[in-house]
Amino acid sequence: MVFPWSHHRRSLDSQFLAIQQAAGISLPCRAKHEHTDACYAYGFHSLRRAYATMNADTMPMPVLQRKMRHKSMSTTQRYIEIAGKMKRATEAVYVPEFLKVGGG
Repeated sequence: MVFPWSHHRRSLDSQFLAIQQAAGISLPCRAKHEHTDACYAYGFHSLRRAYATMNADTMPMPVLQRKMRHKSMSTTQRYIEIAGKMKRATEAVYVPEFLKVGGG
């Protein structure tokens, strides 16, 4: 464990939610269900997904698989495919020259 936590997992989730609420994070929830406070915040799996997305291009698949602790290479492959789709989508977004770094 990176940060030992001697309490119940649910209390860690509550603290993570409280930190996000204090920071003013409020994500949209489009699911058709009875909403809870957790609908509008990141979960710990979001951190895992972000880690995989940010590192998919920087390390070989077996290394990413080991770091993500995936048993199956196909799980890691799905993360890499999603990262590729996200990268292509962000590269396709129009950004005016004056908003680009060094663009004026």
